[in-house]
Amino acid sequence: MRYHYEGHFIFSPNRIYENGRFMEKPNFDVDFISFFDILDDLKKDCGFDVIKGDKFYYLKADKSLSDLDALIEVKDDTDVKNMMDSYKKFPSKPIDIYTLFRDYDILPNGLGDELPAITVDHTSNQLQNPNATAATGLLI
Repeated sequence: MRYHYEGHFIFSPNRIYENGRFMEKPNFDVDFISFFDILDDLKKDCGFDVIKGDKFYYLKADKSLSDLDALIEVKDDTDVKNMMDSYKKFPSKPIDIYTLFRDYDILPNGLGDELPAITVDHTSNQLQNPNATAATGLLI
C-alpha cells in the first residue's frame, strides 16, 4: 500500500498529485485491514486529521490518475472492502491512497458545476434530468 500525502492535485493537462510526500507500507493483510487501520497509519505517519476535514481516496485498480472517475473517497469499512476487492483483481498493482487537506478537491474548479442536476421521482422510481429528451426521460 502506498500513501501519497501533504500534496494536492493540479490539472495541467491531466490530474497530477503535486508537492506531496510518499510512504510505502509493504506488509499488511488484505483480508483484515480496516478503515481505522488506514486512518491510524495516516494520522501517525502522515499528519492526517479527519476531524479537521481532511479526506483520503483510493485509486481504482483498473484506472489511471487522469481518469475523472479514478478516485473514490474512503469514508468507512465498506469503502475499504471495495478498495480491496478492486485490487484483488490486479494483485501485481500497488494500492495507492491519496490524502487531501480540507481546502483541496479531486476535480478541477467548476467541473462539478457543469454536471446536470439529476433528481429521483420517488413515485415512479425513475431518474429525472431537465436536459433529457421527452421520449426517454433518462440521462443520456
